[in-house]
Amino acid sequence: MDSDSESYDSGFELDPGDIDPSRDNDISPKEVERLKLSKTQDRQRWIVRLQFKQNGEDREGNGFYVNIPHPTHHIILTAGHNLVGVKKEDLKIYQASKKTSPDPAEFYVSTVYQKKYTDERRNPKKATQEQEEADFGAILVKKNFKYPYLGFGFALKLGFDVLDQARFDLTGYKDADDNTGGDDNNDDDENQAPGQSQKEKPKWDAVTSEGKCTACLPNQLEYEMETEKGFSGAPVIMPHKDHDTAVAIHNYGPSNGRKSRGTRINEKLLDEVYGWLQIGFYDKALQASMTSLGPLQERLYLVFTPDSNRAVVRLGYDQEIVTKFDILPAYAPPSNHGFPNDFRYVFRLKPAKGKVPEKRWVLWNAARQTVSLTSSLRDFCFVSLLEDKARRSVELERGRDEKIYYVHVEMKNGQGESTELKELRMRAADLTESDIVLDSLETSEVFFERHKRGKFLFGKIPCMPTVLYKPAIQWEEFDFNLFRFYSG
Repeated sequence: MDSDSESYDSGFELDPGDIDPSRDNDISPKEVERLKLSKTQDRQRWIVRLQFKQNGEDREGNGFYVNIPHPTHHIILTAGHNLVGVKKEDLKIYQASKKTSPDPAEFYVSTVYQKKYTDERRNPKKATQEQEEADFGAILVKKNFKYPYLGFGFALKLGFDVLDQARFDLTGYKDADDNTGGDDNNDDDENQAPGQSQKEKPKWDAVTSEGKCTACLPNQLEYEMETEKGFSGAPVIMPHKDHDTAVAIHNYGPSNGRKSRGTRINEKLLDEVYGWLQIGFYDKALQASMTSLGPLQERLYLVFTPDSNRAVVRLGYDQEIVTKFDILPAYAPPSNHGFPNDFRYVFRLKPAKGKVPEKRWVLWNAARQTVSLTSSLRDFCFVSLLEDKARRSVELERGRDEKIYYVHVEMKNGQGESTELKELRMRAADLTESDIVLDSLETSEVFFERHKRGKFLFGKIPCMPTVLYKPAIQWEEFDFNLFRFYSG
């Protein structure tokens, strides 16, 4: 098992997004050093040193927190070969920047890599390419709710982007030199759960290697950075939206003519991790409803019909016609961001049968007032979900389907600056009683309006005048702006 690192080369440059345009372009050396130190300290808080017993031997590796939304636990990603065959009581997690050792609540290893270990327990063999790509795992650590967000950012889009020649950093911990005595420059307890004891820890130094991507495969990155044993599980980092973003889990050093390698944090990896952690919403219809009192035939659904790439509103639930989606966390900033809970989600088309279509990502184009499908992730694919807890008063359908959400799209100007939030709305004002008789139940009334905090709309359906609704001003009396993710 390989692992990796190199001494830190001080080539720090201030990200353009961090420069105030009202100031001179020249940044004082003192300010540059301050920003550099802040960046280094944050990385040290987010990276951990792992000690574990494997096949009767004491071994070490790295791992890192990633800011994946989870209600009760922080998430550490690491190499699968750091966890496979390890008992939970034999796994120690050290915050190398402080004297704490959080206990793992649970951990998981990729199914493909777990099978390799099981099949070859008595006859280890070199990992295949598929097994290398699946060499990842995740550890859950109970949250200290004083610090609910922790870790590097992640971005699903980077898992699809071609990153050849991109510049990467790889930061991890190695045994400290006698001269340094290890990093211990932060005594806060954001990683420590309440009641958790502090323990003496071995001393390590944080080491950063810098280099470029030399090969970008669908599930693996290869990069030209010096690495050393013990670095497996460290994050491969690049800037995204001016923030430290993890793009891969380092797991192999140079071998057989290849450079160092890491498993990409992409759709394939996140699907498996989300399955372990029960994160996201799978196989759901988007239903405009604030209540479970009315029958399914009196509710509105967002659907894509076979003859159009644009979404329409359908009145009534039909298992054969309704469109289902997987709704996945797709972007998070790092936890040192001003809004660390600014999570963004994507809607992925869930085909009823057959192979996955090329156009499978929902594009919420609030500028053009359309909802359509696209083959690649674009800015308008990413939405915020704001749960409306005040409206959760009906207790007929307990569980996740009962939660209701606003679906928000962030609007930006030509400079990429956020200007306003728009919310998804649906209505069925154009449907008539004749349409119902003719079973013509779709209407194009999907649109976006500026979001106003606290406003909830549960509109009239004119062709069904007896259906429950919430009174509103005239121009909004037919609108729905709250949605449930309905299993069917």
